[in-house]
Amino acid sequence: MENEFQLLITNTLFIMKKIKVFLVVCLLGMAATASAQFTNSKGSGSNSSDTEGWQGLRVSYHPMSMMPDGGDNVGLTGFSAGYVKGFSLSQNVPIFIEAGANILWISKDLTDDFDFDIDEDIDASAKMNVFSLDIPVNFGYKYAVNEKFSIYPYIGVNFRINAIGKIKLEAEYDGDSASESLDLFSKDDMGEAWKRFQAGWQIGVAFNINKFTIAGSYGQDFTEISKKVKLSMPSITLGYNF
Repeated sequence: MENEFQLLITNTLFIMKKIKVFLVVCLLGMAATASAQFTNSKGSGSNSSDTEGWQGLRVSYHPMSMMPDGGDNVGLTGFSAGYVKGFSLSQNVPIFIEAGANILWISKDLTDDFDFDIDEDIDASAKMNVFSLDIPVNFGYKYAVNEKFSIYPYIGVNFRINAIGKIKLEAEYDGDSASESLDLFSKDDMGEAWKRFQAGWQIGVAFNINKFTIAGSYGQDFTEISKKVKLSMPSITLGYNF
């Protein structure tokens, strides 16, 4: 019985040694294959600039909407300008994290939404202006068509800090004028104050031609700007990289 047990141990050790040798051979083969693929990819004309990061300036037009829960969307007009920087995540694969900071201006003529039909001789208007800081963070892949043209699809999140928000009311009657300003972030003025901080998502694609960029994207907020109201923000963007 003791001899059979020793024989079993000996056979087991022998099999384990063979398995180790087999695994080492497999690992060496995989390493050799990966090395050959990397060498071939370099030799086939891949450009190291495909994985280089960038920085640039961006200006955007945003045909935005306020989306009340259960109500009709309200159109807004937005413009933004700012700075972005792309960080490479790999030396071999053109994947990037792009972060930026933009000043966003949102405007809306609210004259038709206010009841100014007190007197036909009164000329009244109401206009909304909001200034915010947008901080987008995107993950993307850059596909280089050639040395001058690349396509960059991306998906990401956006953080918005609403700094200033006013509704300006103006009226003129018989040569006299009056004005009043309402603070969107004041509970006293609005009853339901707007939120200072928002977060959302976006998805888009950029087309890079030399150092110039044109992009289109669409996004929505995760969080509400006011009670049961969120924003959607399509974008058309022009940019210059340096």
